[in-house]
Amino acid sequence: MKKTRFMSIVMTIIMVFGLLAGTASASDIHLDAGSATVYMDNSRVYGIAAYIDGTGNIRVETESDMLKIFSKETSGLFIVPTDSLIVTDWANYFGYAWSQNETALYIYRNGSTTPSLPNDPSIPPEPSTKTEADVFVNGLRVNNSGVHVYGGEFFVDNSAALRTIFPKETNTNLPTVTEATSLRTFANKYKYTMVSNGNRVYLYNNGNGPLEVSLNGTYVAFPDQQPYVVNNRTMVPVRTLAETLGFTVEWVSSNNGIKLTKGSMVMWIWVGNTTYYINNVKYTMDVKPFVTNNERTMVPIRFIGEAFGYDVKWDGSGTVPVVRLSSK
Repeated sequence: MKKTRFMSIVMTIIMVFGLLAGTASASDIHLDAGSATVYMDNSRVYGIAAYIDGTGNIRVETESDMLKIFSKETSGLFIVPTDSLIVTDWANYFGYAWSQNETALYIYRNGSTTPSLPNDPSIPPEPSTKTEADVFVNGLRVNNSGVHVYGGEFFVDNSAALRTIFPKETNTNLPTVTEATSLRTFANKYKYTMVSNGNRVYLYNNGNGPLEVSLNGTYVAFPDQQPYVVNNRTMVPVRTLAETLGFTVEWVSSNNGIKLTKGSMVMWIWVGNTTYYINNVKYTMDVKPFVTNNERTMVPIRFIGEAFGYDVKWDGSGTVPVVRLSSK
């Protein structure tokens, strides 16, 4: 009886120490975001956040990063092969050979079981200069964000920049950033979805995913409030859109009306009203224009674009959907 009780106590102590050890190793898993590089058939994979973990494995920040590495293998898959974020787990799953040299991982699709590290792999040159990024959080532009793009990934330069982007999350606990650190690390930490297009990066946690507008193939830059979708309708700030299309915009406060003029064409719309007029002819849209908290009047782009004589098409093929306006 005493021996059984003694063994029970010993097993309990072992389990407790095991849990403590597991907790310690888990806290050391993420050592340096963005510090690792991944090559597929000797070509570097850009636009991912790869890092070396506390056990020497090369991981990525998100499943989306993994899908970029194995883009050919996962194209059309609705079920991912494994929930692991260790890159070699996926390489093994697909039966590919690989070699790791400290923070560099080389994957080969040719199936060789004993690959050798290339002396001079055909790696695309990494950009020698960094590019300032345009950052948007929940549909609003962040001025002086302190974020730059390098090698297809976005980096925060310092703690002040982090506070500018995440003021609420860092109000009482501002992490120390002394050198460029992956923006994706903090997006994951604060539970924001992060998508990008070129040098533009969008962070959101309010359910309103970003979208962009192009006019005859040229990106339309909105200075502050960005377009977003409401009840399956794309809403855009009317002043920026109308002025981009060459219209004069006049706000009439007496009746919450907006007068848009271009040559002989005069269009009237009203906040909170689905009725609008073009040259005194009455029309109806199915979404009411409204004013945002930062006093920007939002209108449905399809009705406005088509009223101005443009074809309006939705393109969801990229990481950020685009509404394309083109001259008829």
